[in-house]
Amino acid sequence: DVSRAERVIATVLAHQDRDEASPTWGVWPYQPEEPLAAMRPPDLNWACFLGTAMLDIRVAGGARLSGATRAALDDAVGRAARAAQRRAVGPAYTNIAIMSAGLCLLAGHDLGDEALREHGRERLLAVAARVEALGGFDEYNSPTYTTVTIVELSRLRCRLEDAAASPAVEFLHQRAWAELADHFHASTVMWAG
Repeated sequence: DVSRAERVIATVLAHQDRDEASPTWGVWPYQPEEPLAAMRPPDLNWACFLGTAMLDIRVAGGARLSGATRAALDDAVGRAARAAQRRAVGPAYTNIAIMSAGLCLLAGHDLGDEALREHGRERLLAVAARVEALGGFDEYNSPTYTTVTIVELSRLRCRLEDAAASPAVEFLHQRAWAELADHFHASTVMWAG
């Protein structure tokens, strides 16, 4: 039901902070009943989480979505990616660094913003260099963070068209899966965190 989907998308997009002077610009609240101003503290990572979800909706919806909905998604994704760019988390914050780099890379590609794409590329290469130098992730053996990392790297493996960043994606993807495999306890079918 495309019309219902578009109403849901419009409702979600309406809650994104659009004030560029705001410290939460590009971010959404967790729920409409608790606006960003009431959150203590607001979760700045939410720009990346919802921004990547909006990218997926934009791609999956394709031509079935109206031009107005596609344009609204583009605006929201652009704000979320620029919020991630402005925040520029360090490479030690593994899952969010990878998610924000991926958001910037894909949004930059999809929206034709080369500066955003270059920022994402630089951030991703910085994470890969840090992981290579340390021999592993800062957020080591975390079932929560490594799962987010694997999902984001899988998204990039499927969608990224960037010759300079793709080898870093492959390297990080293999490292994340190796970390999971090294700590998976087959007898209990559990990830031993």
